[in-house]
Amino acid sequence: MSRKTLYKLLTVLLAAVFLFSGGMLIFRQVEYSRSAGDYEDALQVAGLARPNNARAPADSPSPPPASSRLEDSTPEGEGGLSTPASPESPPEDTEETGRPQEALPPEAEPLTWMDLDALRAINPEVAGWLDIPGVLSYPLLHTQNNQFYLDHSWNGGYNVCGSIFLECTNSPDFLDFHTLVYGHRLDNDSMFGVLRFYEDQSFWQEHPYFYIADGTLVREYEIFAAFEADVTGLVYRLDLEEHKQDFIDYCLERSTIQTNIIPAEDDAFVTLSTCPRSGYDQRLVVMGRLVEVYA
Repeated sequence: MSRKTLYKLLTVLLAAVFLFSGGMLIFRQVEYSRSAGDYEDALQVAGLARPNNARAPADSPSPPPASSRLEDSTPEGEGGLSTPASPESPPEDTEETGRPQEALPPEAEPLTWMDLDALRAINPEVAGWLDIPGVLSYPLLHTQNNQFYLDHSWNGGYNVCGSIFLECTNSPDFLDFHTLVYGHRLDNDSMFGVLRFYEDQSFWQEHPYFYIADGTLVREYEIFAAFEADVTGLVYRLDLEEHKQDFIDYCLERSTIQTNIIPAEDDAFVTLSTCPRSGYDQRLVVMGRLVEVYA
């Protein structure tokens, strides 16, 4: 084969690679745009304001410190359905935590008036809504397998960006000892892309809680650990009934952030799970324990 012919073949090959790569980039951007539209629709249907999604720790809004949020007897903020208990009416113990119920923090109040039934009228597999104030806000899906919502939006339409969804073997009522929630880590930091920021101690300090609403209750979770977990490790085992303390110790030992939070065996846990950059046998996890339930 002559050099001229070889040169032509290489030119054609490089052109094909360039066109394929360009086509994939355009396809990805189109899917990202469609996904953003789908979830903007979800916010509108649910009656929630558009969240100020974080894009980097330096740009992320800072909610009030965790130590002060629940001490204010008259939290400031516009709107809201929850009011602090008066001294004459001591707060009632919640059934799930056994602790007196505080007033719902102002940044989570929109979850009390959102319309999950309107979302379920479109897709009955909507199990609830996940919100990290100032970071992310998405519907939670639950179905009979862990494949469908990898490439389908909350409304059931095909989209490679997928959805935020529960482990299929978990109960959608969030009453299991440990509930797994999955989502893609997208390059534009949408979906669970922002979870990578929890490897930074300061980001956790600014965003130490997440909330899950199911249409009746709003559950508050305190983030106590974040790390890259082996897919064969305790985080992804489903038979933890006899290994609760082992599970807690495993998470605390591996956490890359220092929260000084020591969970107990009678706590309930939710793990937010996504892909890291380090390989297919690892997952980036952000772990929360249930600390309050608001009716």
